[in-house]
Amino acid sequence: MERVFHSPRAVAGALSLAACVIASAGVLAASNGRIATLDERIAGAQKVVVASARSVDAGWRENTYGDRLIVSRVLLDVE
Repeated sequence: MERVFHSPRAVAGALSLAACVIASAGVLAASNGRIATLDERIAGAQKVVVASARSVDAGWRENTYGDRLIVSRVLLDVE
């Protein structure tokens, strides 16, 4: 007869591992390993501009769920 012991720590670890495996499988399925060309990126756009970044201001913000996020505000020089 086989006895299996389940500790809360072991169950939590197994669930975390399963979540990581499932998440990484979804990411791999969504990407084919190829970078989109400029023409492919432009194809679905409503507007395309050529710009360079004049300045970047990064800071912490909090979303409606209470998550702390790094947000970058970029001032662009549009040609």
